[in-house]
Amino acid sequence: MVVSATHNEPFHAADFSSQAPGLGSPRGSVPASTTTAFGNVSDQMQQEIERLQRIDREVRAHEQAHRAAGGQYAGAAHFEFQRGPDGNLYAVSGEVPIDASREKDPDATIAKMGAVRAAALAPAHPSGQDVQVAAEAAKIESEARQERARKAYETAAAEGRQTEQKRFSSYV
Repeated sequence: MVVSATHNEPFHAADFSSQAPGLGSPRGSVPASTTTAFGNVSDQMQQEIERLQRIDREVRAHEQAHRAAGGQYAGAAHFEFQRGPDGNLYAVSGEVPIDASREKDPDATIAKMGAVRAAALAPAHPSGQDVQVAAEAAKIESEARQERARKAYETAAAEGRQTEQKRFSSYV
């Protein structure tokens, strides 16, 4: 299973291609520009850079929350990047693989699925995929609890039969 974060605010390089300093904007006016480490950048380009920086921070924090809560069951974060108008790459989506397989023992499965659920719901704003992973982990955890109860019942029933057999044999 994979827990993930995605921002649906695409960057379109074409929006800025005609806005190189001195070439004017798509509307025919000359954009206001500022000087940065990357040279002159229009106000619109600077806003896009700031937006991409914000998304990058949010995506990285989201995936880090999964990793921290997932512990031994969480893998390394993988990111998809988008190149900004400044030429830098910004993380715009990411995912963390998480081991949500059943364990051999129901108690171990219950503990593991609790960790998987916590990891899936760890970010401040879980994605739809995160909620699905948490729901699947809750389902597996519930099944493990049922298996544990069934085994306990079978053990108690077997012990009860042995006790009855001992009592009956003492009368014979």
